Amino acid sequence: HDGATLWVGYEDGAIFHLNNQSLTPWIIQEGWPKSKITDIVRDKAGQYWISTYGEGIYVFADQVLYNIDSDDGLESGDIYIMVSDKKGQIYVATDSGIFVCRFANGQKKVSKLSFSEEVDSDVIQEIKLDPIHQVLYGTSYDDGIWQLDMNTKSATKINGFSGNIGSFDHSNGHLIASKNDKSESKLFQVKAGITQRLYAD
Repeated sequence: HDGATLWVGYEDGAIFHLNNQSLTPWIIQEGWPKSKITDIVRDKAGQYWISTYGEGIYVFADQVLYNIDSDDGLESGDIYIMVSDKKGQIYVATDSGIFVCRFANGQKKVSKLSFSEEVDSDVIQEIKLDPIHQVLYGTSYDDGIWQLDMNTKSATKINGFSGNIGSFDHSNGHLIASKNDKSESKLFQVKAGITQRLYAD
């Protein structure tokens, strides 16, 4: 949902939007992607970004659909999720780390985020942007949650969140995450640097 329209992407690349309480196909001259749609984001310029698992990213600008892939510096075509910031930049979680993408005046710009410490895994499955502190939180495959500080370029693993994280949310300095183990599911929170288990099944 981009604040005005509910968008729905399918595993076969089809894209629909909610119109008068019914799903309507989004007609694009270039046609839909052929791979699974993993996320749809609208940036501050009103451009639509579509991530796929297999074909990289598409951006719909000025009624034209552009593809961003390895030829543009995006090292992986397998995208999990995207986040837009107030500058119009798109942060992209991939199998090869986190990338920052921009599109303006028909020009694609792609750069990979690097930090003073290496995150144990390049597979980033989810990211959250803290607009106040400019901090990204990323989950790497089977390696918990990392705090990535954009100002100091440092990466710090958050204690108590090792393993395979299902999902998480962050607001007002309060982090809540679910963890999926083989034997049980758990819900944790971190507040004021203290990790607490809220639920286990």
